[in-house]
Amino acid sequence: MGPLNWPMDSTIVSSFIKGGKMPLGATLGPAARTQLYQRLVEEYFAVENARPGILKAWLLGRNREQNHTSR
Repeated sequence: MGPLNWPMDSTIVSSFIKGGKMPLGATLGPAARTQLYQRLVEEYFAVENARPGILKAWLLGRNREQNHTSR
């Protein structure tokens, strides 16, 4: 994952997704790419206690799946 791993940089992630390089081999339209980008940012940075994002769960030393069921 290299530069997409940490720190998560929204500009880099946005350029990969909206530029068509991620997901690899996928042919998504602009609207689908925008939705994918928004979902990734939400999954990573969510701060709700009941549904923490990947970053908050990691900082708290928790497994995200312990706190909520699959969407």
